[in-house]
Amino acid sequence: MCLYTNTLCGFATRKMSNVISQRGTVFSEASYDALWSKVDAFMLRVKPCAIENNTCLNHRLGDGDNFCCAGCEHLGIKGCEADKPLTCRAWLCQVATNNLSESEREEYFKLYDEVFASEFFSHRSSKDQVMYNMNKG
Repeated sequence: MCLYTNTLCGFATRKMSNVISQRGTVFSEASYDALWSKVDAFMLRVKPCAIENNTCLNHRLGDGDNFCCAGCEHLGIKGCEADKPLTCRAWLCQVATNNLSESEREEYFKLYDEVFASEFFSHRSSKDQVMYNMNKG
């Protein structure tokens, strides 16, 4: 949901409980939400970006923009305005990845591989955008 327009960002406004992919496999919103929950729980528990005073570790080390999402169309004053952007949530820069312990890194790569291998992998897209794109194929 776009916070400024209170719409689904120009995408389908009807609720889709199941979406059929181009490979003929049925994916539900519940499957997307379950994968989102796993990734989100990991990120909230581990906090690999080490955010302090509204800056990420990568930026504090002088290695780049403040936050990977700099320049994204979904980035607003209060942060990400996209609804459950799974691929974004699962992505970490090299600095954040190196900030993980060995066991956390192993857990992270398993989660990332699961997202990457899923039909839900889509660059900088909200859940609604992913579902819409899968449905139109």
